[in-house]
Amino acid sequence: MDESERKFCIPLRNYAICHIRIGSSSTRKRKGTEIRKIGNNSYLYKVASVRDKEKKRAKKITEKVLGTITRDGLIEPRQERVMKSQNNIAVKEFGATNFLLDMNDDIKERFKEIYPDK
Repeated sequence: MDESERKFCIPLRNYAICHIRIGSSSTRKRKGTEIRKIGNNSYLYKVASVRDKEKKRAKKITEKVLGTITRDGLIEPRQERVMKSQNNIAVKEFGATNFLLDMNDDIKERFKEIYPDK
């Protein structure tokens, strides 16, 4: 462990909750998140708290994994990386649809005669 990295772990049953500070500001723990060390990997989770009326205290709720923490920074889950790459895809198609509509004008007219209200 070098000088730019500080680690504090609390071991639990099958995993350990760790607070890892890596020199780069982009990999620091953000508010509403939790870092867990499972095996040799560190994961960043989104967490929230809800008031438990029976026990009269806050209850932590782990919502989802935000990514894997490496020395290079935060790596998002594969599914989110794929979804981000697919957001930029634009399908532009006009010719085939226009051709089919033009070729079927006679069928459309017959349907209008049979079903005048639609």
